[in-house]
Amino acid sequence: MKRFSSHVVIGCDIEMRDTAEVLRSILEAFSFRVHLYHPAHYRNVLEFLKGEIPECDHVILCCHGDGDTEDNLHLNIEVIRQADDQDEKKNGWQKFTFKLTPKSIPQYIENPKGTLICMACGSGREAWVKSFLSAGYKAYIAPAEDYVDNNASILFITSFFYHLTMHLGDYTNRVYRRERRSRPQHRRMHTTSMALACSSTLSTSSHQQAA
Repeated sequence: MKRFSSHVVIGCDIEMRDTAEVLRSILEAFSFRVHLYHPAHYRNVLEFLKGEIPECDHVILCCHGDGDTEDNLHLNIEVIRQADDQDEKKNGWQKFTFKLTPKSIPQYIENPKGTLICMACGSGREAWVKSFLSAGYKAYIAPAEDYVDNNASILFITSFFYHLTMHLGDYTNRVYRRERRSRPQHRRMHTTSMALACSSTLSTSSHQQAA
Protein backbone atom coordinates (compact mmCIF):
# COMPACT_ATOMS: atom_id res chain seq x y z
CA MET A 1 0.00 0.00 0.00
CA LYS A 2 1.20 3.47 -0.79
CA ARG A 3 1.18 5.46 2.44
CA PHE A 4 1.69 9.01 3.59
CA SER A 5 3.68 10.32 6.53
CA SER A 6 1.72 11.97 9.33
CA HIS A 7 2.33 12.58 13.02
CA VAL A 8 0.11 11.07 15.72
CA VAL A 9 0.45 11.65 19.47
CA ILE A 10 -0.83 9.02 21.90
CA GLY A 11 -1.26 9.89 25.57
CA CYS A 12 -2.10 7.19 28.11
CA ASP A 13 -2.26 6.74 31.85
CA ILE A 14 -0.90 3.83 33.89
CA GLU A 15 -3.92 1.58 33.32
CA MET A 16 -4.06 2.09 29.54
CA ARG A 17 -0.37 1.62 28.75
CA ASP A 18 -0.86 -1.75 27.02
CA THR A 19 -3.62 -0.37 24.81
CA ALA A 20 -1.45 2.58 23.81
CA GLU A 21 1.41 0.23 22.88
CA VAL A 22 -0.92 -1.78 20.66
CA LEU A 23 -2.15 1.34 18.86
CA ARG A 24 1.40 2.56 18.43
CA SER A 25 2.44 -0.68 16.74
CA ILE A 26 -0.57 -0.64 14.41
CA LEU A 27 -0.16 2.99 13.35
CA GLU A 28 3.58 2.60 12.82
CA ALA A 29 2.75 -0.34 10.53
CA PHE A 30 0.67 2.18 8.54
CA SER A 31 3.80 4.39 8.36
CA PHE A 32 2.52 7.03 10.77
CA ARG A 33 5.07 8.79 12.96
CA VAL A 34 3.83 8.00 16.47
CA HIS A 35 4.83 9.86 19.65
CA LEU A 36 3.82 7.92 22.76
CA TYR A 37 3.42 9.85 26.01
CA HIS A 38 2.99 8.07 29.31
CA PRO A 39 2.35 10.87 31.82
CA ALA A 40 3.04 8.89 34.99
CA HIS A 41 3.35 12.04 37.10
CA TYR A 42 0.61 14.56 37.85
CA ARG A 43 2.68 17.39 36.38
CA ASN A 44 3.18 15.38 33.16
CA VAL A 45 -0.59 15.33 32.67
CA LEU A 46 -0.74 19.10 32.98
CA GLU A 47 2.05 19.46 30.40
CA PHE A 48 0.29 17.09 28.02
CA LEU A 49 -3.01 18.96 28.29
CA LYS A 50 -1.22 22.26 27.78
CA GLY A 51 -0.12 21.02 24.39
CA GLU A 52 3.57 20.54 25.18
CA ILE A 53 3.76 17.84 22.52
CA PRO A 54 5.06 17.72 18.92
CA GLU A 55 3.02 19.21 16.10
CA CYS A 56 0.61 16.56 14.91
CA ASP A 57 -2.61 15.94 12.99
CA HIS A 58 -4.19 13.62 15.54
CA VAL A 59 -4.07 13.15 19.31
CA ILE A 60 -5.32 9.93 20.91
CA LEU A 61 -6.16 10.00 24.61
CA CYS A 62 -6.26 6.56 26.26
CA CYS A 63 -8.00 6.69 29.63
CA HIS A 64 -11.23 5.76 31.39
CA GLY A 65 -14.39 7.82 31.73
CA ASP A 66 -17.28 7.86 34.14
CA GLY A 67 -20.48 9.71 34.99
CA ASP A 68 -24.08 9.31 33.94
CA THR A 69 -25.20 12.94 33.97
CA GLU A 70 -23.72 16.14 32.58
CA ASP A 71 -22.88 17.31 36.09
CA ASN A 72 -20.73 14.33 37.07
CA LEU A 73 -19.01 13.47 33.79
CA HIS A 74 -15.25 13.09 34.17
CA LEU A 75 -12.19 11.46 32.63
CA ASN A 76 -9.98 9.48 35.00
CA ILE A 77 -6.25 9.73 34.36
CA GLU A 78 -4.32 7.53 36.80
CA VAL A 79 -0.93 8.97 37.81
CA ILE A 80 1.29 9.31 40.89
CA ARG A 81 1.76 12.40 43.01
CA GLN A 82 3.48 13.54 46.18
CA ALA A 83 1.00 14.16 48.98
CA ASP A 84 2.52 17.60 49.62
CA ASP A 85 3.74 18.18 46.03
CA GLN A 86 7.37 18.09 47.19
CA ASP A 87 8.71 16.07 44.27
CA GLU A 88 12.30 16.01 45.54
CA LYS A 89 11.30 13.63 48.32
CA LYS A 90 11.97 9.93 47.84
CA ASN A 91 9.07 8.83 50.02
CA GLY A 92 5.45 9.93 50.07
CA TRP A 93 4.51 9.03 46.50
CA GLN A 94 0.98 7.78 46.07
CA LYS A 95 -1.47 6.90 43.36
CA PHE A 96 -3.59 9.84 42.27
CA THR A 97 -6.60 10.09 39.94
CA PHE A 98 -6.60 13.27 37.90
CA LYS A 99 -10.20 14.07 36.96
CA LEU A 100 -10.89 16.15 33.89
CA THR A 101 -14.44 17.45 33.48
CA PRO A 102 -16.16 19.33 30.66
CA LYS A 103 -16.20 22.44 32.84
CA SER A 104 -12.48 22.23 33.72
CA ILE A 105 -11.29 21.82 30.11
CA PRO A 106 -10.78 25.59 29.58
CA GLN A 107 -8.59 25.58 32.68
CA TYR A 108 -6.23 22.86 31.45
CA ILE A 109 -6.36 22.68 27.64
CA GLU A 110 -3.94 24.98 25.84
CA ASN A 111 -2.60 24.93 22.29
CA PRO A 112 -4.81 22.04 21.07
CA LYS A 113 -3.57 20.25 17.97
CA GLY A 114 -5.56 18.68 15.14
CA THR A 115 -8.21 16.08 15.84
CA LEU A 116 -8.66 14.62 19.31
CA ILE A 117 -9.71 10.98 19.64
CA CYS A 118 -10.71 9.94 23.16
CA MET A 119 -11.20 6.29 24.12
CA ALA A 120 -12.92 6.93 27.47
CA CYS A 121 -16.40 5.54 27.99
CA GLY A 122 -19.09 8.19 27.63
CA SER A 123 -16.61 10.79 26.37
CA GLY A 124 -18.60 11.35 23.20
CA ARG A 125 -21.52 12.98 24.96
CA GLU A 126 -22.60 16.47 23.98
CA ALA A 127 -20.99 18.19 26.97
CA TRP A 128 -17.57 16.76 26.07
CA VAL A 129 -17.98 17.56 22.38
CA LYS A 130 -18.85 21.19 23.03
CA SER A 131 -16.04 21.66 25.55
CA PHE A 132 -13.25 20.12 23.45
CA LEU A 133 -14.31 21.86 20.24
CA SER A 134 -14.62 25.16 22.07
CA ALA A 135 -11.11 24.64 23.42
CA GLY A 136 -9.84 24.69 19.83
CA TYR A 137 -9.59 21.14 18.49
CA LYS A 138 -10.43 20.90 14.79
CA ALA A 139 -12.51 17.77 15.34
CA TYR A 140 -13.38 15.41 18.16
CA ILE A 141 -14.11 11.65 18.02
CA ALA A 142 -15.24 9.64 21.04
CA PRO A 143 -17.75 6.96 22.11
CA ALA A 144 -21.06 8.18 23.48
CA GLU A 145 -21.99 4.86 25.16
CA ASP A 146 -21.66 4.38 28.91
CA TYR A 147 -19.48 1.32 28.32
CA VAL A 148 -17.31 0.54 25.31
CA ASP A 149 -15.28 -2.64 24.89
CA ASN A 150 -11.59 -1.80 24.69
CA ASN A 151 -10.98 -4.17 21.78
CA ALA A 152 -13.82 -2.54 19.86
CA SER A 153 -12.20 0.86 20.37
CA ILE A 154 -8.88 -0.46 19.08
CA LEU A 155 -10.58 -1.87 15.99
CA PHE A 156 -12.40 1.41 15.35
CA ILE A 157 -9.22 3.48 15.60
CA THR A 158 -7.37 1.00 13.39
CA SER A 159 -10.09 1.23 10.75
CA PHE A 160 -10.22 5.03 11.01
CA PHE A 161 -6.52 5.51 10.32
CA TYR A 162 -6.46 2.77 7.71
CA HIS A 163 -9.15 4.56 5.71
CA LEU A 164 -7.26 7.84 5.98
CA THR A 165 -4.71 6.29 3.63
CA MET A 166 -7.22 4.99 1.10
CA HIS A 167 -7.46 8.16 -0.99
CA LEU A 168 -3.89 7.50 -2.13
CA GLY A 169 -4.88 4.12 -3.53
CA ASP A 170 -3.40 0.69 -3.09
CA TYR A 171 -0.24 0.96 -5.17
CA THR A 172 1.08 -2.50 -4.31
CA ASN A 173 -2.18 -4.14 -5.30
CA ARG A 174 -2.23 -2.32 -8.62
CA VAL A 175 1.31 -3.46 -9.39
CA TYR A 176 0.49 -7.01 -8.40
CA ARG A 177 -2.61 -7.09 -10.61
CA ARG A 178 -0.64 -5.58 -13.49
CA GLU A 179 2.05 -8.24 -13.11
CA ARG A 180 -0.57 -10.98 -13.00
CA ARG A 181 -2.09 -9.71 -16.24
CA SER A 182 1.31 -9.63 -17.94
CA ARG A 183 2.55 -13.02 -16.78
CA PRO A 184 0.13 -15.18 -18.85
CA GLN A 185 1.10 -13.24 -21.97
CA HIS A 186 4.82 -13.92 -21.39
CA ARG A 187 4.04 -17.55 -20.67
CA ARG A 188 2.07 -17.86 -23.91
CA MET A 189 4.89 -16.21 -25.86
CA HIS A 190 7.42 -18.55 -24.28
CA THR A 191 5.24 -21.59 -25.01
CA THR A 192 4.75 -20.50 -28.62
CA SER A 193 8.50 -20.02 -29.07
CA MET A 194 9.13 -23.49 -27.67
CA ALA A 195 6.51 -24.99 -29.99
CA LEU A 196 8.08 -23.27 -33.02
CA ALA A 197 11.52 -24.48 -31.99
CA CYS A 198 10.29 -28.05 -31.57
CA SER A 199 8.50 -27.87 -34.90
CA SER A 200 11.64 -26.59 -36.59
CA THR A 201 13.72 -29.35 -35.02
CA LEU A 202 11.26 -32.05 -36.03
CA SER A 203 11.12 -30.67 -39.58
CA THR A 204 14.90 -30.65 -39.85
CA SER A 205 15.12 -34.20 -38.56
CA SER A 206 12.53 -35.38 -41.07
CA HIS A 207 14.49 -33.83 -43.98
CA GLN A 208 17.69 -35.45 -42.77
CA GLN A 209 16.05 -38.88 -42.58
CA ALA A 210 14.56 -38.46 -46.05
CA ALA A 211 17.98 -37.57 -47.45
